[in-house]
Amino acid sequence: GSFDVYEAFAEARIPILQDMAFARSLQLELAYRYSDYSTIGTTDTYKLAGDWEPIEDLRIRASYQRAVRAPNIEELFEPLVEDNPMVTDPCNFDSAFRSGPNAAQVEALCLAQGILPSEIATYMQTTDQVDALQGGNPDLQEETADTYTLGFVWEPQFNDNLQLSIDYYNIQIEDVITFLDPSLVMNRCFNASGTNPTFDPAYEQCAKFARSPSTGEINDLLELTENIGGLRTDGVDVQVDWRTTIGDSHNLRLNFLTTFVNEFAEQPAPGEAFIDYVGTIGDNEGEVIPEVKSTFTT
Repeated sequence: GSFDVYEAFAEARIPILQDMAFARSLQLELAYRYSDYSTIGTTDTYKLAGDWEPIEDLRIRASYQRAVRAPNIEELFEPLVEDNPMVTDPCNFDSAFRSGPNAAQVEALCLAQGILPSEIATYMQTTDQVDALQGGNPDLQEETADTYTLGFVWEPQFNDNLQLSIDYYNIQIEDVITFLDPSLVMNRCFNASGTNPTFDPAYEQCAKFARSPSTGEINDLLELTENIGGLRTDGVDVQVDWRTTIGDSHNLRLNFLTTFVNEFAEQPAPGEAFIDYVGTIGDNEGEVIPEVKSTFTT
């Protein structure tokens, strides 16, 4: 697979005020980008930011930005590859679905999907893992984000070598590109969240998997990338820089950067609750979301 993109952009930095009684300077930043992708069509991104210096020591800054991320080659065109996710089959004879208030409808859906009537009373999957196929989706659209920031930079006149900045950020992303967790596919197919009240075997989540004609077990469950759910995060960045001269020809610089994460929450699918991963390894191993992360460089 491949795609083309053509873009045009413009940026401007506009001085509004200079050396006034209430401001040494006030500047406005504007930016706009138009993109035309052969895959997703056209997108618009833009930025509005302000920089106010009320006194010589202090600058206050704020911004709003609309950003997009187009799907990449892998997300669009990755071939189907085998996966074996952990999934509990709702058709198991001892599952909560089979004993709940909709037990008869659940059983009817299991039969419609291919479990034999002679086996439905004692049906049980033989392993906790199911056969699945993971891959790209050429029908993806872009992710869209709104980003807000507010902060200040302090450069004290009594020490020209010191600089401190503190910034608050808030980012909200819609139509996040990911794939629906296989367990959620099962739950939604069997109306766990009120998503398939008629227990229709043709419902979009039910259509993502088949069953073996000989055993009735789940196979070929599709884990295709989709624009589903959302992501939101906010926190505070703090940075301190200090530099000095040693002798006639040597410089020493210290830099301390830390981030305090207030929230990093993902919505696995539209209508689902946001799950906050701050202080955990995230929804996948290796995606650690610490409450505080710091770097010190000399």
